[in-house]
Amino acid sequence: MTTVNISFLILCFLQLYSTKNLPSHFPRCNLTDPNINKCMLEATEKMKPYLAKGVPELNLPPFEPFYMPELSFEQGTPAINLKATLKDILMHGMTDYTFSKFEFDVPNLQFFGHAIFKGIKMEGKYDLHGKILAVPLDGSGTFNCTIDNCRTTVHQKTKLITRKGEKYLDISFTNTTMHIGKTRTQLNGLFGDNKELAEVTNKLINDNADELFGEIQPVLEQVMTNLLNDVILGAFIRQIPYDKLYLK
Repeated sequence: MTTVNISFLILCFLQLYSTKNLPSHFPRCNLTDPNINKCMLEATEKMKPYLAKGVPELNLPPFEPFYMPELSFEQGTPAINLKATLKDILMHGMTDYTFSKFEFDVPNLQFFGHAIFKGIKMEGKYDLHGKILAVPLDGSGTFNCTIDNCRTTVHQKTKLITRKGEKYLDISFTNTTMHIGKTRTQLNGLFGDNKELAEVTNKLINDNADELFGEIQPVLEQVMTNLLNDVILGAFIRQIPYDKLYLK
């Protein structure tokens, strides 16, 4: 069983439901264009520099790096049985992605996407209590983790709602699946001054990375889902009316 609690610093919710306009330099696709999916796919590339720097007019934070105040999760499986809290997390490489598919099913207001992130690096502070592969862990310190070739698939359903006389998209369902390649993790300060034990434990974690990251895959998928819903798409579709997001 896995439970996850994620905290994002989202300034846009200080102005929840305020109406915004899509910045003029942002790509817009035509809802009646038979090649709208090609336009949507190209838009994912054009958006990279804006996501990297952030979009102040939409209160969208920078994604290079992306700051996450806290991520806590509790895992109870034979391989991983622990409570973990990660704080002050910096995520690098969030705009180093390539979409092979990004489609908008206009009549049904559904989005479908396939993307690969070449390399995501995370660093921050950790606090762990429990066991990994039967090895007791009870400590805190700093960590860094690199995930290569993270393949992500997203299916999102939305609906139209009316607010103050204007129509907005509203997220009703998001499913995110992830498959990751090679991972490398380093937990610093794991056993205080016992560097030898810490080194052995870090090696154990990395030698069994496929199994361990398979166990916490739901955590990673929940992070990506929340990132899409609450930060990226939330900043756009909750603030910008539907007819201002797309051309007709």
